Amino acid sequence: MAEEFDDFSALCTSIGFVVVNWALAEQSLDFTVETIYSKCAGNTIEKQLPRSFQRKVKFLRKAFSTSVALQVYAEDGYKLLDRMEPLAQQRHDWVHGVVVSIESVNGRFPIDKLDYKAQEHIIRRIEFDPIVYDIFVQELLSLGKDLTLFGNTLVQRFQ
Repeated sequence: MAEEFDDFSALCTSIGFVVVNWALAEQSLDFTVETIYSKCAGNTIEKQLPRSFQRKVKFLRKAFSTSVALQVYAEDGYKLLDRMEPLAQQRHDWVHGVVVSIESVNGRFPIDKLDYKAQEHIIRRIEFDPIVYDIFVQELLSLGKDLTLFGNTLVQRFQ
């Protein structure tokens, strides 16, 4: 029982690590969105500052494709968004899924993720796989660093 609890505690710690580091990365995305919104006529693209992840991504893609001032940043911006979107889905699944067993099965934890489709709920079984997690963490940390640098560059340019 102690080993099972240790494994479950490690799972909880791992998901918490994702939550904290995703927040850091998304905050950099927020500052990028706010800079473009307030300093690069982003308010002509959206009437309100985008808040949800998907709206921020849509806003930035449109801003990079339409703003002459952002053309020099567009390629790097698109690459960052292309890296972030699949990580966002994985993070969303882990954070909003329900761990259905405190015991791992073949080294992985089963998680049920509730998805919404029209007028019904669909439960999708996913897994928390330590190998996938290790790769995810490396990508997330790299992305967080790169988003911060990108956002700082924009802030400095458009102050």
